[in-house]
Amino acid sequence: MGKFMIRSLVMKSTNVAIVLAALFIGVFMENLDHTIMATAVPSVVAQLGGMNVFPWVFSVYLLTSTIFIPVFGKLADQFGKKPFLLIGFSTFVLASVLSANAESIGQLIAYRALQGLGAAPLMPIAFSMIFDLVKPERQGKIQGLFAAVNGLSLILGPIIGAYLTDHFSWHWVFWINVPFGVAAAIMISLFYKEGKGHRSKGAIDYIGAALLVCAISPLMVALVMGGRDFAWASWQIITLFGVSAFFVYLFLRTEGRAKEPIIALDLFNKKVVSSVVIGALQGIVMIAVMVYIPFYIQGVMGGTVTHVGTILTHMIVAMILGTGIGGHLLEKVPARTIIWLSVVWIGIGGYMLTQIDPQTSDIYFFVAMLFMGLGLGPLFPTTTLLAQTSVSHHQTTSATSLLSFFRNIGMAVGSSLLAALVNNQLTKSASTIDTVNISSTQMDSLKDPNLLMDPALQQTVPDQALHILQHGMGTGILHVFAVSVAAALIIFLFGFMAGKSRLVMPHGSKKIGFH
Repeated sequence: MGKFMIRSLVMKSTNVAIVLAALFIGVFMENLDHTIMATAVPSVVAQLGGMNVFPWVFSVYLLTSTIFIPVFGKLADQFGKKPFLLIGFSTFVLASVLSANAESIGQLIAYRALQGLGAAPLMPIAFSMIFDLVKPERQGKIQGLFAAVNGLSLILGPIIGAYLTDHFSWHWVFWINVPFGVAAAIMISLFYKEGKGHRSKGAIDYIGAALLVCAISPLMVALVMGGRDFAWASWQIITLFGVSAFFVYLFLRTEGRAKEPIIALDLFNKKVVSSVVIGALQGIVMIAVMVYIPFYIQGVMGGTVTHVGTILTHMIVAMILGTGIGGHLLEKVPARTIIWLSVVWIGIGGYMLTQIDPQTSDIYFFVAMLFMGLGLGPLFPTTTLLAQTSVSHHQTTSATSLLSFFRNIGMAVGSSLLAALVNNQLTKSASTIDTVNISSTQMDSLKDPNLLMDPALQQTVPDQALHILQHGMGTGILHVFAVSVAAALIIFLFGFMAGKSRLVMPHGSKKIGFH
């Protein structure tokens, strides 16, 4: 049974509009919870304590939501998407209830780990279901629209978190997930009828799953802790990387012999490799813009959260526009042409950002964000469809999960690499400050970029020292934007692997794909 026929059977027995709404909720919630805690930190710490370990409230969510993506992707292909999507929603809602009732920082970290586990299947399964449900000619537009939700939810996270914390309490950053998660689960249960397709109900690859978790866990921990808790050259970080490499080796040996491997090595054809590498690099660019534009505007220019939101919103609008353009072009030009056009826009936007200074106008930022959004947008539908149509139908969720997995890895690598650039520059600047009137404790705190994000804390720093720190942070952030340009150039090279084929819609026996 071909892909087009399976899609037709699923669409005839499913209320597509309601299911897409449920998937929209899932994608939005999964991304929202990456950042919604950011503005609730003071309230949570005031009640639960644990400021020294609080960063793990964010890190553990990224950790578990990334590690288990490939596992759920394989299980969904093997036993069906619906049960694992419902497991994801149920776990996410349960963890949200537990997090809202946490009585210690240790409990909150544990519950956030569980919440990340629930979030892991939401993204890849949602995009795979879109591939099944949406008519071929609308694939690019819908995939792109959902992808744009990623960026929108990351931006709205701190704003929604601040509103809920100020008007209710920090507990509501978790309670808000419950009604939406329950509603989405009910909508999927009642209105999604899954076709059986070419499912393979062989034995679960428990060994492969365990080895994958053992391989990725130390890698993610190293990326989270490197440069923050331990120096990159410390024995702790080197050991974590070594343990990860050892288990990667065991995982690859085991998967080559497994009957139903968690990650089938034959998935890695040229087009899938192109997609996942571009996805990872795209993750780095997104971190560069979405994290460090706020740092620059608030920390260097003295702007407000509202100001940041206005500027980033322009990029999101452009990204949505870009996804639509990318989806429209998929049938008309080769995939690699779309990728190369995206590189041009990202390159122009990235270069413009390397030229900013504290006097840069909003108009300049808006134009730079326009180019960034138009560049990032088309990559979402292009890489997603390139990966999905390059494998057999029973592997589409696995292929989609690989793309989500590597994009998350890219964001984790980007977070660590880019933070190191800024922190190193800030440390250099702090070393030039006259320490006569500054205590050693205060001197150590000056090396934290978050200090410059808080107007109240800025008031505690002498004017001359503050100016030096803002200049140091600004210089470091310009280096970050230069990395986004370099990432765009690498994307250009991997665009060659996408080939000259263009998306062909099904006619008769011909399936949707790049031909």
